[in-house]
Amino acid sequence: MRETIHTPLIERRPRWWPSPPSTALRLIISDSIEANRQYMLVAGSFVIGSAALARIFDLPFKIGLSARFIVLSSILGFFVICGATAMMLFRDRPASPLSHLKAKLRGDWAITERMALGLPIVLATSFMFATFTSMKASIGNLVPYYADPILVGLDRAIHGGDAWKLIHPLIGYPLVTYCLGLFYFAWIPVVFMTLAAVAFMRSRRRLRNRYLLSVALCWILLGSLAAMTVASAGPCFYRIFYHDDPFREMSSYFDYAGHFYSMTHLDLQALLLREGTEPGVQIGNGISAFPSMHVALAFLNALFARHIGRVWFGLSIAFLVIILVGSVHLGWHYAIDGEASIIGVVAIWWLSDRLVGGIEIPDAHQVSLTFGST
Repeated sequence: MRETIHTPLIERRPRWWPSPPSTALRLIISDSIEANRQYMLVAGSFVIGSAALARIFDLPFKIGLSARFIVLSSILGFFVICGATAMMLFRDRPASPLSHLKAKLRGDWAITERMALGLPIVLATSFMFATFTSMKASIGNLVPYYADPILVGLDRAIHGGDAWKLIHPLIGYPLVTYCLGLFYFAWIPVVFMTLAAVAFMRSRRRLRNRYLLSVALCWILLGSLAAMTVASAGPCFYRIFYHDDPFREMSSYFDYAGHFYSMTHLDLQALLLREGTEPGVQIGNGISAFPSMHVALAFLNALFARHIGRVWFGLSIAFLVIILVGSVHLGWHYAIDGEASIIGVVAIWWLSDRLVGGIEIPDAHQVSLTFGST
């Protein structure tokens, strides 16, 4: 009887059938899942929970905004790569920059591993920010703005008066106001480029995961839950939602300063107010003062930079002070909004440390996974 030889299925697959992943690729995927699981779980729970809440209360929910956030993240990621490349070339000063760059891409930079680590964070973050935008735009529908008079009273009790008036004699000059406005807008690329850079980090894994988890918790606990609980519009919108206007002197100063420099923050405030009265959800819309996410993320970056180096820590502290002062001077926030954010971030940073667990692995002992390994 003729013996039948059974060919393994993997050997009988068509030529066009994809090959099974190599051992190195499986290790890279496994490492990515392990590194990102907490962030993905938290972000995913936020998206699902918010979608259910929007369904129950008939709130606008536009998860499709995530596609736009992916495009924006890609643009910011491109600038992060360009910046890292420029810094590397400036530091190494190679005779042949192109050859040196090719060698880095094939070796030290471990592009495959970085992509496996960072891309899931980019995708999850895009869905999370789309959800956050939908929730922020729903604050006025879910909880009417009520907390501004309370926050004004607390601000005056804590600081002995309106914080805006207290700092105005020191920085109330049109040029200073204009510069603070520029720094305030710079918050967007600074914060999100930092997030992108950390997402693709290979070393300091525990610090990376702690920072990313803190970012997610900040947007969820502070930017969404606390914002809905303490629904407030801020000094610049006080007169719109209440019958009084304790900040008319601020408006008068901005009118005066506008004769010298462009007060771009006033244009953005008008845009937010206009979009807030229109149906639908767009990137960036929604009005919320408490707590200040500008201050929260700037402070979180400072906590992270403290573990990176003195220079980065010093720059982060300077940026935090500028954002904190600017948030009050430009009329976006009460001082207590930023102060509450700092307290909240301290608690989140501590909680993330406990949730991440483990110990930091020294850079020298980081396992480098490449396709050349088996």
